[in-house]
Amino acid sequence: MKTKVLPLALAMLLLCSCGLLPEEKQRQQAPVLEAYAEDPYTYVTVQRGSVIHEVSAGAAVVAVDTQSVYFADDKRELDACLVSLGQQVRAGDVLCTLQAEDLAAQLVELETELALQQLELDYCKRCNELDLEKEQILLSRMSSQTQKQEKQTYIDSLKREFEAEEQALQVQLEELQAQYAAVQQSYEQCTLRAPMDGTVTKIASNHRSFEVSDLSDCLLEINQKDAEHFPAGTRVELHLDEQIQTGTVLTAEQAGREESKAMYILPDDPGAFSGTTRWTASYIVAQAEDTLFLPSSAMRVAGGVDCVYIIGENGLITTCEVTVGIVGGGYTQILSGLVEGQQVILKY
Repeated sequence: MKTKVLPLALAMLLLCSCGLLPEEKQRQQAPVLEAYAEDPYTYVTVQRGSVIHEVSAGAAVVAVDTQSVYFADDKRELDACLVSLGQQVRAGDVLCTLQAEDLAAQLVELETELALQQLELDYCKRCNELDLEKEQILLSRMSSQTQKQEKQTYIDSLKREFEAEEQALQVQLEELQAQYAAVQQSYEQCTLRAPMDGTVTKIASNHRSFEVSDLSDCLLEINQKDAEHFPAGTRVELHLDEQIQTGTVLTAEQAGREESKAMYILPDDPGAFSGTTRWTASYIVAQAEDTLFLPSSAMRVAGGVDCVYIIGENGLITTCEVTVGIVGGGYTQILSGLVEGQQVILKY
């Protein structure tokens, strides 16, 4: 038995030395598992403070007494706009003008023609009067009845002739006057004037129509898209830059504007709105002090339930059901489900 094993061992040794037998491969070592190089989540912290639900909307000043003016001529080029939105004006003040140099030149020419025509008519009348006076003197010196009758007939004929001549000149004068009046009207229509004392509350983009209002008695119209959020009777604050005013919300019917679908604000001090056009109206719907809150962007809904995402004890993302309260200003009040200082996933 030993004699059989020995030759076999020698043969295997020889084959290994020649590299003819397969070698056993060594396994590569897996890298050491280290902590994540970077946390892939963005967190926010549950905080304590105030949450305010405030409603705001634009409110345009509208006057109880408003008058509009516009250019009837829509072909002439704009010359100059002399007022700006919110400017105080007096009745008759020029608001805007159109280019009308041609009409001005026509008026000067017609004024000259009118003056000459009037002079010609006056001269004709004076000459005719003198001629008639001369004929009357001659008539008074005649003794013959026949001559007097002839002279009177001549005088009567002369009067008719003079009247016809004067009438023709009068017609020409009236035609010139009518022409002058038409050009004068067109020229005046190239100038828009304030129809009343008040404030310029509207200027068309093409400067061809203007609105002047008496803002001593005014309302503020809330944007129609926001009107449903302003119930009648609500007290609101009105803001414009550093100015703060107050007022009460009215329905369109209460404001005397039944044709409108908007809501209106009756200001406590209407005089404070003279010279202004747009304000921001706001009021606080609800407010909570010393309460837990989160940015509203961290809130989620799962299965119809309000929740947030947190990292669970197993290191995986899990949902946490919460009860919410007031929502406003980009924040949500948390009534239950979280504790102050707890980390909530904002983005992942």
